[in-house]
Amino acid sequence: MKKYILNERLWHLSELQVEDFLKRYYDGEKCINLLKAFEINIAPSALSKYLPYQIDETATCPNCNAILTTKYLRRGYDQAHQTRNHCSECEHVESLSCKCEFCRQKRTNAQAERKLYVGNKIYEYCLSSYGSIQIQSATQLSLNNAMALLAIVRTCNRLSVTTYGALIESDIPFAPSGSFGLELVMSLIREKLIRISENSNHKHFTFDEDQVIPMYAHVNWEIQIENFDAIISEIEDIGLTGNLPNTWLLEMPLFRQDLALAECKAFYKHCLDERKLPSDIGAKAEAMLVNILRDNSVAQCYQAIWNGAMRAIDFKSRQGKNNAHAANYMVGACLRYVDHARAQGWNTAGFQRNYNLPRSMISFVLYDVLLKIGERGFTEPVPLNESLEFNISGLNQ
Repeated sequence: MKKYILNERLWHLSELQVEDFLKRYYDGEKCINLLKAFEINIAPSALSKYLPYQIDETATCPNCNAILTTKYLRRGYDQAHQTRNHCSECEHVESLSCKCEFCRQKRTNAQAERKLYVGNKIYEYCLSSYGSIQIQSATQLSLNNAMALLAIVRTCNRLSVTTYGALIESDIPFAPSGSFGLELVMSLIREKLIRISENSNHKHFTFDEDQVIPMYAHVNWEIQIENFDAIISEIEDIGLTGNLPNTWLLEMPLFRQDLALAECKAFYKHCLDERKLPSDIGAKAEAMLVNILRDNSVAQCYQAIWNGAMRAIDFKSRQGKNNAHAANYMVGACLRYVDHARAQGWNTAGFQRNYNLPRSMISFVLYDVLLKIGERGFTEPVPLNESLEFNISGLNQ
């Protein structure tokens, strides 16, 4: 038989009467009739406050070992007419949000343990890429890695001898928005030239299914090249003298083309976002941008992208198409504009850089430090096949 804890207003009821009272109450009998039948001196509107607690003899409070009880709720509250277990002695409630001292301390301990566990995992993750790299000359580096290293030094704040701050903290972006900058950073990590610092704020990592995922733009960096300052100075000296190693000359055309494509993709996405069109750049759009860049500068490509975006919005308005159709139309509109310009022999001047997409440090390092042509890298087409023996001094003419 069930046992109950009763309010003093219900003390005169036997357990059988309590069960009968509860059955009739939840069956919907009027409160005023119930109170009269069981001689309970309570206002009908307040009856739900005086409903009994049912004792659970199979469980005890984890805090004080007292018996647990279950409060009956006013009818219509839920199908079971009951809520979670309450301790008959202390404030404990069997709920994830229980505010008793025992549960608050238990949650505090669990959070501390979780924080320690995640912190150890992040520490292990950062040290998993540990290395100590000795490089005799900067010319041993690939062009990509040399440019990325110098850009990191000039973008990030130096926190200690080997530690640099987050890329996101600089007013000058490390690279054009998109995947290009991350690819450069990942190349450095793979070669163990840099690694994520274990001193990075843990809030800049996500921890999912025991996997540590860093927010690459927000973490700090450890340089793992032993003679790092000397290597950076050598890269800068190569830029000053213009005496580029042959390996860098071989890599130069592709690096410039990749940078140009990254800048165009960033502007393309910006134009889509401005017009609230789907901003995913698929293979078709990327192939179109590569086509345009064969004989056009980034500035001219900007002009074609803007023209295509305007035509896409016009197409959406005139044809009553949705955003997805307009975004697809924009790809062809950009290419048709350029093809027409090619056929007619237009001398398109191109656009200036967009205010929302400032010039990146990679661009400064490549075109100001190394090639010394400045924004001509933006306003002039990138040659598809540069001579391996080009004269750097000729670029300044």
